[in-house]
Amino acid sequence: MSPRRQALVTLAVAAVVIISTVWFARTTGSDEQTALRGTAGHRDVEVVVTATVGDRSVEIQLSDPAGVTEVRLEPAMTEMGHAYPPLTATAVDRGTGRYRAETHFDMAGRWELTVVVDDDAGTERAVLPFSVTP
Repeated sequence: MSPRRQALVTLAVAAVVIISTVWFARTTGSDEQTALRGTAGHRDVEVVVTATVGDRSVEIQLSDPAGVTEVRLEPAMTEMGHAYPPLTATAVDRGTGRYRAETHFDMAGRWELTVVVDDDAGTERAVLPFSVTP
């Protein structure tokens, strides 16, 4: 192989390695969790989620769990018209207002998580906007 051809092959291999590394770094995202806060009626709501594409566990904390009969999560990417059916959150510790739901973010962009709280008095919602990264 000529020196010029060998240099071109080396350059091509280096370019593939660099492009693959950049792509991998961008698509794997971060495992950093995002805390979202809002109110649902008289309750403060905090949601903790890893805001990257993929299957995600969502932690929900209610400031006042008294009388709560059900908590649901409604993920939606309204700009793209994507929405999932409501997900019933499982009580991790009902007495302290801790719940968990499993969801999937199929693409990066602006999303909303709506936390729906049913209690003895009715239904209250907290809409929490955030960004999902690749």
